[in-house]
Amino acid sequence: MKPRTKWIVTGVCAAVLASLIPPYISADEYRESVRGALESALGRKVEISSVRFRVLPQPGFTVSNVIIGEDPAIGAEPVAYVTTLRAAPRLLALMAGRLEFSSVDLEDASLNLTRVDKNQGGIRWNVSPLMRPALLTKFPSVHIRGGRINFKSGDTKSLFYLLDTDLDLWPPVSATGAWTLKVHGEPARTDRMARGFGSFSVRGEWFPRDNATTLDVQLENSELSDLLMLFNRHESDIHGDISGQAHLAGPLNHIGLAGRLTVSNLHGWNQAPPGGNRWPLELGGVLDAYGQTIDVAARPGGSQPAFGIRYRVADYLRRPRWGVTVNLNKFPLSPLPGVARNLGWSIPADFKLDGTALGAVSFSSPDGSTRMNGGLNLASATVAVGSTPPLRIPTADMRFSGSTITFGPSAITDVQNETAILSGAWNADSGGLEASLSSDGMQIGSLSRQISVAGIPLLSQATAGTWNGNLHYSGDDSLWTGELHLQDTVIPFEAFSDPLHLTSADVTIDESGLAVRKLKLSIGAVEGQGEYNYDPSAARPHRFRITLAQADGAALEKVLMPALRRGNFFTYAFSFGRTPQPDWLRNMHADGTIQAGTLDLAGTDFTKFRARVVWDGMEVRLTTLQTQLGTEPGGPSFKGGVTIHLDRRQPAYEIAGKLTGMPWRSGKLDAEGTLATSGTGVNLLAHMRAKGLFEGREIDLSPIDSYETVAGAFDWAWDARNPRLHLTQLVMKSGEDTFQGTADSQDDGQVVLKLTDGNRHIQAAGAIFRGDALKPVTP
Repeated sequence: MKPRTKWIVTGVCAAVLASLIPPYISADEYRESVRGALESALGRKVEISSVRFRVLPQPGFTVSNVIIGEDPAIGAEPVAYVTTLRAAPRLLALMAGRLEFSSVDLEDASLNLTRVDKNQGGIRWNVSPLMRPALLTKFPSVHIRGGRINFKSGDTKSLFYLLDTDLDLWPPVSATGAWTLKVHGEPARTDRMARGFGSFSVRGEWFPRDNATTLDVQLENSELSDLLMLFNRHESDIHGDISGQAHLAGPLNHIGLAGRLTVSNLHGWNQAPPGGNRWPLELGGVLDAYGQTIDVAARPGGSQPAFGIRYRVADYLRRPRWGVTVNLNKFPLSPLPGVARNLGWSIPADFKLDGTALGAVSFSSPDGSTRMNGGLNLASATVAVGSTPPLRIPTADMRFSGSTITFGPSAITDVQNETAILSGAWNADSGGLEASLSSDGMQIGSLSRQISVAGIPLLSQATAGTWNGNLHYSGDDSLWTGELHLQDTVIPFEAFSDPLHLTSADVTIDESGLAVRKLKLSIGAVEGQGEYNYDPSAARPHRFRITLAQADGAALEKVLMPALRRGNFFTYAFSFGRTPQPDWLRNMHADGTIQAGTLDLAGTDFTKFRARVVWDGMEVRLTTLQTQLGTEPGGPSFKGGVTIHLDRRQPAYEIAGKLTGMPWRSGKLDAEGTLATSGTGVNLLAHMRAKGLFEGREIDLSPIDSYETVAGAFDWAWDARNPRLHLTQLVMKSGEDTFQGTADSQDDGQVVLKLTDGNRHIQAAGAIFRGDALKPVTP
């Protein structure tokens, strides 16, 4: 190896050893000198653990476990805790035999920035001793990486601190010079987990002689809810992005501020950011570092901005008290529904709002809860949902007081110039909402979507008609109350094939439910009147009393077809033979009475019809049913009940009761028994079966004989060509004679009677269902 190369290698090795070995060489013999130099440089008592030498990247000392004491006049807690401190000596002072430091680097450091209030007024900061000229000549540059900076007032720590902070502080080169500062940190709160709420950077200078500062602040793109949380005790539901920059200059008790701020992507906690929607704002204001106050105003650019925001906060390091004032100057309302949707409010996608707002509203938190004050006027506002005609609100006042916002009363006008009056109040603390709506007459279609969203009982189901009256909503109970009159109102109802048409009705809505009086209605070809009540707490919430002047069975069947016959071949087949059972039918529970002056069933008039109707899901029962056949006074009557089963593809009927006074063969018949059938229309006859007991009086069976009584049991089945009849236990009395026997219908339509009194035998036949006479038959 050449000598020159040898010397180079030797030098490199020596340099490497010089950088590696010194950190492991104890410098405890200089411990007191290092501690004294740090105390002299920082103007505070200093405690240290161990000292080691360091060569690279700059010769100096590595000091462990450093505690920098506080001025006793400020407080007892040390000003700083430092795990590792690296100090670089000043070479000129070292050559002169003095140990002074040009810079100190702090790692894993926690600093307390403290202020105290003087008894005579004013304040004092624990950094004030840095102003002393004697200290300035020895103060080193300070560099912190990843540190924590706490803010204190006396012995009380602030709710706020800076997390993961990088700080560079260079002292002035002369007594009249400026301190140079560079900071990058993340604001945080002591009552939250250790994480930053946004991040910022600061570069600037502080001039102790004039007690003034010049700073440039950059707010990096941060989450809006994080910054709002800095001044609130609860998490904000408002999310978005915020960024900006500002220039600050002036004395510490009156620092001027100017800059720009951009807010974008406003949305609620459970909503996806909408993208775009940037709101650039110009900033201006004043800060008082001593008085701990901030007063900043923000507004969009232009000579006549539509809005302005003023933000004020006091005592921000101890117990922040903030206030916001919003000034609106013909502020357009059209963007608000989109912003409200982004914040998670249930605003329909096709809801549109237009118009302007003028006024001022302030928000403050004097005691930790939000308080409001001010008023707004809405002018030339229009509200539209989907393709419905817009509603006009010529003018409306909103008032803000304490935790309550009140609206109106204000007129709402539709395209027919019909007017409703709306007023309301909302409490921000409780979330309670009160609203009132009244009108002397207005088309339901004008408010159909709004009424539907509001869930007003009965009215929200209507698709057409007019209403007048008053309504009130109480959010505490989620309850609507009021008195309404409805006219020509159309309400679709799932149980009916045609919409329910209310010719007129008086409606009362209260805490117990809904009551409809003086009800005149029609459903398809069926017309009637009566009453209706809805009580959600009852086992059968629907209660009614309906009177029909006259009705036709076919028309009634058509109206009730959604309940009687459900599904077609395909729905039945793809349900594997199971009958479709809609939710409304399974959940239907009703109780009421129905009566009709005349009811036409298959060409037979039933008069004075009355029955109680009990509807429980898939079963309908008509109890205490009574009616008269025909229109003649004293005609035959029927009493009994009907059960309708709806759990099949087609309805099944079971009728049980007693028929009294049925004219037949110059006499009258009474019958008691059951009748079963199924289907609809003509299929009802095809499936009809009946059985029971009968008794007749003064029955003329001539030319055989006339009988005072005829009694027995019957079993009957319908056949279009020849109904089948079977009589058993037949007893016929004529004078002193009593005959017993049977009767059966034949294929040719003849009914054959076989009777005997023990001695005599009678056999006769005839098409008695067609009105033919019986004729004796010789055995």
